[in-house]
Amino acid sequence: MSDTHNNNGKPPSKRQQRQAVEAVQIYSTPPTAEDIVFLARELILCTLPHSDPGNIPGWSRTNGNLTLSIQAGFNSKIGRSYGIPYGIIPRLVMVWIVTEIVRTKNRRLELGHYLSDFLEKIGLSSYTGRGPRGDARRVREQIERLFRSTVSFEYSLKDEGRSGQAWIDIKIAPKGVLWWNDKDPEQAALFGSWIEVSDEFWFSGNSHGDQRRATYMPLLV
Repeated sequence: MSDTHNNNGKPPSKRQQRQAVEAVQIYSTPPTAEDIVFLARELILCTLPHSDPGNIPGWSRTNGNLTLSIQAGFNSKIGRSYGIPYGIIPRLVMVWIVTEIVRTKNRRLELGHYLSDFLEKIGLSSYTGRGPRGDARRVREQIERLFRSTVSFEYSLKDEGRSGQAWIDIKIAPKGVLWWNDKDPEQAALFGSWIEVSDEFWFSGNSHGDQRRATYMPLLV
């Protein structure tokens, strides 16, 4: 099979060609200090859902003795839940949040002036913002789902003939302001938008002192 064709025999699309070029650039460019990112160990062991779990109030995943669960926040304006965050976008946003905590040592995080700026920060293209499948629309939906949800971690414990559990319930961003463009809902004027992370996130991220590791202080143990 030719290298210029996909597995189905068709030539690669422009998007696939662009991704191939970007992959070569990534692998051929030495990393710098600015390329280091951080994420909680628990969110590596148990990731957020990859696909839409549907209209459900809660979702969970277990890996070994760790269970991650997410409870959807309630949107009082429309009288229903925001939904469970899912897919690559909330995972990228979580990486950005934790990395910003480590970098700035600040609980309050500024999202930037424009959504295109924020897309670039989390590693998404600002050129595919419009349309029903555009990054701008999806990012707006997913950050609302993520910021308004409650994320819980629970460990099953065993020790010398006894068993127990340890847990922590976290609001990722219990405080915040998000601005959107009323004239063009698919694009956001984020100027003045910010979030303030919870005490648990602030403590864990701010207590990390070794930037050689890819994770920060675990939330429970």
